[in-house]
Amino acid sequence: TSHHALCNRADTRPGETLLVLGAAGGVGLAAVEIGKILGLRVIAAASSKEKLAVCREHVADETIDYSSEDLRARIKALTGGKGVNVSRVLRHMGVDGLAITTAGGATGEELVHDIVGSGLPHKVVRVTGRTRQTVTVTDGFSEPTLFSEAGRALTERELSLLVTAVTAQLEYASVLVCSGSLPPDTDPSLYGALVDEAHKRGVPVVVDTSGLPLDLAIKAGADIITPNLTELGTVSGGSTPLVAARELRERGASSVVVTLGAKGMLAVVAEGEFQATLPEPLTGNPTGAGDAVVAALSRGLSEGMSWPDRLRLAIAWSAGAVTETRAGDVDPQTVDRASICAQVKRLPVTGDEHQDAC
Repeated sequence: TSHHALCNRADTRPGETLLVLGAAGGVGLAAVEIGKILGLRVIAAASSKEKLAVCREHVADETIDYSSEDLRARIKALTGGKGVNVSRVLRHMGVDGLAITTAGGATGEELVHDIVGSGLPHKVVRVTGRTRQTVTVTDGFSEPTLFSEAGRALTERELSLLVTAVTAQLEYASVLVCSGSLPPDTDPSLYGALVDEAHKRGVPVVVDTSGLPLDLAIKAGADIITPNLTELGTVSGGSTPLVAARELRERGASSVVVTLGAKGMLAVVAEGEFQATLPEPLTGNPTGAGDAVVAALSRGLSEGMSWPDRLRLAIAWSAGAVTETRAGDVDPQTVDRASICAQVKRLPVTGDEHQDAC
């Protein structure tokens, strides 16, 4: 029964996530074992700790006790990529960091529960608006489809508390990362103002956003920006990614790293112009790959790595994220393999004819 359901009806693919309800029964345990053989991430749900212990003996990856836990909330927590993924990646890779975020409503409580449960160092600013959710649909092979709820505006007091929480940590920080879109009605110069404030304290800033907030962060002199091709198009009319990246650096960004999906990444920095790739593109869930790039570049910036070394680290961490089913997770074995085979080459100063158009 389980074999027919998973192999013939569901058409499962390696790297996907399987939730098994009543997982401690005969059919359920068979589904857990077959799921693992098929390369799936298996979440086993049952009604007692004793039953879940049996599921773990059959190598379930995650477990849910639905007699004592909110099944819906736990499923969301285990399968959703939350908005603190850069911090998650850093923690996975043994780097200290502090996630500062807002949380509001029932979804905000789920976010906080997930952060606390993961042991991630954090500072949460409570807000009245409900924390938005994004649902990502992927088959592990084609580009994922994202369904994002509209965000809620912050009150003037909530925004002030958030800024205060960030600036209060600058004296302890080696790098500040500003990541994600801004809430509705927020002054688009917020990230730019944080760049200014961080620079006053001698702290470099990595900015990962798009549109006017990115443009104003560039003008403020962000140390590293990491747009993908779509985000690049919101701030530059350059004919190619290389031309656009050069333009953004001329406008104020110290270093520009453009993520190109399966084609790797392009960097225009003080040391020169580089392209980083893997010999073969990986299949999987690319949702968290950009966050892994930001995390790796932040570590490289903090430790004063050369740019070729930073890009090699970024391409490896990104690869480790693609092979995981949840954004923010990184597979160490994939990182190790990708670190060995990653290729970083210096581009000719005038060479842009082979770069794809924005």
